[in-house]
Amino acid sequence: MLNKAKLDKLKKENKPQYIRLLLGINGFPTLVSFAEHLRVTPELISMVIRRKAESRPVQTAIAKLCGVPYEDLWETKARRRAA
Repeated sequence: MLNKAKLDKLKKENKPQYIRLLLGINGFPTLVSFAEHLRVTPELISMVIRRKAESRPVQTAIAKLCGVPYEDLWETKARRRAA
């Protein structure tokens, strides 16, 4: 059983591993099973988790499934408004 302190430490030090752990806890032991659930490739999931690619729908799905606010997993960029 994981305790809160270990989860917080993992969240700060190794966010990709933290995301994989949360997916496992929520019923997706592998990235392949999660990719099949979203109907995308496992490579895309892996790239999004490692921050090599951005996909807002995939990022949102991961945050929602893990029960974590989007801002806790992904850095948000300030969006410019049209004048």
